[in-house]
Amino acid sequence: MQYTYARTLRLLEKGQEIATGAQDDAAAAAAPLPGLHLSGPEAWACVKTLSQFEETVAAAVQHNEPSLFVRMLLEVAKQFNRFYHHEPILVDDPEARRAKLALTSAVSSVLRQGLHIIGIQTPA
Repeated sequence: MQYTYARTLRLLEKGQEIATGAQDDAAAAAAPLPGLHLSGPEAWACVKTLSQFEETVAAAVQHNEPSLFVRMLLEVAKQFNRFYHHEPILVDDPEARRAKLALTSAVSSVLRQGLHIIGIQTPA
């Protein structure tokens, strides 16, 4: 999980460098993201797993089963790694890159929060 978190940070950093170097339009960066760039099965599996974050936290607390939460975090890392290996993230198309980096950012946020909840420090 820590390795995947570190990978997401590096991808986000590189994505920011590309956006700055390409002079991406600020209005385009603030525009809503269409889902068509995240239509692959790996992207959808990652999104689906991310969507279970709050529900899994609640279930883990309610049933006093932290393993439910840890398994979900491992699944997030696994699904993101599949996505990362099947689809290039830092693509030339700015809209596709923004969508894929938004998913990367969501994964990064969930892993950071999840690792913090279970008492594991995240790499800087």
